Amino acid sequence: MDNEPPYKLKKVSSKFALVLSISYESPLDYISVLSKELSEADFAGMVLFDLLLCNGNVYNRFAEIAFSSGRFDRSSMNIVDYTEIEDSIFLMSNDFYKSNLFLLEANHILPKEEKCVLMCG
Repeated sequence: MDNEPPYKLKKVSSKFALVLSISYESPLDYISVLSKELSEADFAGMVLFDLLLCNGNVYNRFAEIAFSSGRFDRSSMNIVDYTEIEDSIFLMSNDFYKSNLFLLEANHILPKEEKCVLMCG
């Protein structure tokens, strides 16, 4: 991916960021790169990871970790059920994937049926 990390970072508010997977590689494997980005943005708050393209549309699709003082608090990591995510955040995530259909089409982790639901639903 041309040395580009396998995620898209969206700062939703001053205290909340969303990290979207854009390949089969987990953004969690790039935590040091992400830490640098968030530090440079002077960010502190919760970071929600949408791991759809690396984990699939399963129970561990979403995870959250607190970020402050330039680092992630790994002890705060938590799997988040999609029903606990604010509708606006869930829609933002789904809209991202609908706007980038090539990411879904190229993905080999998601079954065809799931891709159709995400693309059409």
